[in-house]
Amino acid sequence: MLQLKTLPLWAKRLGRGLVAIFVCKVCLLGAAMTLESCQTNEEEYKTLQQEEALTSFEVLVKNTTPKIKHLMDEHPAVLKNPDILDQKSVQKLEKEVKSLLQPLVHSTRKLLKSYQVEDEYLNHEFADPNDPRIALVGLFLLAAESQEKQGIALNFAQAFGTLSYAQDTQLTESKPDWVDCMITAVGIDAVVEFLKGNVTEAIAKKAIKKIASRAMGFIGAAVALYEFGSCMQWY
Repeated sequence: MLQLKTLPLWAKRLGRGLVAIFVCKVCLLGAAMTLESCQTNEEEYKTLQQEEALTSFEVLVKNTTPKIKHLMDEHPAVLKNPDILDQKSVQKLEKEVKSLLQPLVHSTRKLLKSYQVEDEYLNHEFADPNDPRIALVGLFLLAAESQEKQGIALNFAQAFGTLSYAQDTQLTESKPDWVDCMITAVGIDAVVEFLKGNVTEAIAKKAIKKIASRAMGFIGAAVALYEFGSCMQWY
């Protein structure tokens, strides 16, 4: 058996070089796998944050809209022409509406952060940090994400034949369309162009700009939420 000490110097150096190269390759492979794992974990964390924020916002919306409906039932004229209300009634109604919408505004800010939209950008578009229209941005994101999930669910069921044609039709017709209801409530038909894929930071910012361009106070935002809940058949 050939002993290492009997090898010529050049062979020893070559062997050490090959070992060094092998070690470097192993280290680089390990670093690449670690980096990929970190990126995967980060994406999973962001997705989890979005899902938690969306769920929290959806629960809040579904709890708030019936309360808004109650206010609208007390002031039916608001749905037809809020300008006919006297100043005292307007101030009282705005105060009640504000208390209902503020939690939605705060929840929307949290939701937007999960899409990497920071408060600085939002404050640039809305001068008032408590602007009620911010809640409608959250409603837009909820509608977009819910529409996407509903579409995926239907496609999955159809692909594997788990639903009959009659069931497919019934499922599609029985559930209100989130996007249609959003358009009905806010009146921005241009949002459709933003709903052809997954919601991203860029799409969220476009939604902010679209909704910020509409003049709407607390009562107007409340009416929009009322109409959305009515369209969605939540009451």
